[in-house]
Amino acid sequence: MLSSVYENVVRTRMRGVFSIIIVAATCFYFAQNAGRLEGGEIALPKLIWLSYAILFWLCLPALLIVDKRIKPGWRKIYVVFLVNMLIRAVIELLMMYVYRNWSPYYGIAHDVFSIALLGGLLLIYRNELKPDIFFGFTLAVVFMFFVEIGFVLYMLANVVERGTTIYFVPDGDGHAGVLRITWLVVLILTAYIFMFTRRWLRGEFVRAGS
Repeated sequence: MLSSVYENVVRTRMRGVFSIIIVAATCFYFAQNAGRLEGGEIALPKLIWLSYAILFWLCLPALLIVDKRIKPGWRKIYVVFLVNMLIRAVIELLMMYVYRNWSPYYGIAHDVFSIALLGGLLLIYRNELKPDIFFGFTLAVVFMFFVEIGFVLYMLANVVERGTTIYFVPDGDGHAGVLRITWLVVLILTAYIFMFTRRWLRGEFVRAGS
């Protein structure tokens, strides 16, 4: 009974997070593409990718931290990681839309730092961890940092022009290849998040026999 009640609590939190992200992403999409914000237009698959980055790097770690069913080792890792990402979010938003001095290279540097940070945390807390679904989630987060680095390098080489402020890849035949890759990544993440949340909500953290 208690397990079922807690599952409903986590499910409600997840629905709330998804609803907020969908509404915020929709508003951002129209504002950005209407020219009301710095950084140029953003293609739909890039918007979805950005939404997943916020979900995986901020929202889900926050929800995992408050889930008392999860081993303390994982929650300690996600506390440190979440603080790291919140600091970046505040600094990046200020530099992008207030001071207007953000460079994509700063993002790449932080991506590399975050990969190293997660690797170090896994080593530090390795005796408290099991090869459960949260290990897979952490690998998915690291995978996304590598993908993000690739996307940013593409943007720097093919979108950004001297004297312009560009933060995103827009629609257009000239970017069809990278947008198709983005759609593929988004589909993979969609399938993964469905499987992960299904097991997480039910408390199926470790496979039977593990």
